[in-house]
Amino acid sequence: MAEIPDTVVKFHTSQEYVDGQFKINFYIDSITGPAPAAISVQLQFYSEPSLSGPITTNTASPIVKEGNITTGLLGSAVFPAATTFFAVGGAWGMVGYNGNSATYPISLSSIYLQNKIGQNFPEYVDPVSKKDAETPINTTWSRLPSSPVWTTMDRYYYTRGAS
Repeated sequence: MAEIPDTVVKFHTSQEYVDGQFKINFYIDSITGPAPAAISVQLQFYSEPSLSGPITTNTASPIVKEGNITTGLLGSAVFPAATTFFAVGGAWGMVGYNGNSATYPISLSSIYLQNKIGQNFPEYVDPVSKKDAETPINTTWSRLPSSPVWTTMDRYYYTRGAS
């Protein structure tokens, strides 16, 4: 019985912010064919302060489940929260009751920009320039020593685009 080649597992990942950490969840959406005897998932969290790098890779401890593999949440991995561009990828594998095994990549997700309290920055494409608002952004901002003082005329010129 060629159990694993006949087994199809569909899955998805999701993200959330919990207690100061990015939590990446691995869900099994469906199992077609014989359920595997075990599944192992290795999630990787890729982060960078700007879209030009450098990229830091954090690898989570494996998520392993043996026996009674069903649909739903299989497990989660947590990573430190920070204002960063990030993506999630990795690999997963399964073993059948007959000993056959297979390993598959987890495709790299889209790149997101998230702040240190787990909020995604909104996606915005300027309708005139067609540029993504996140493209020039980096996460290595420096604080001003104090807020600038604006006069009534400064505000007037700023809101009207005049100089």
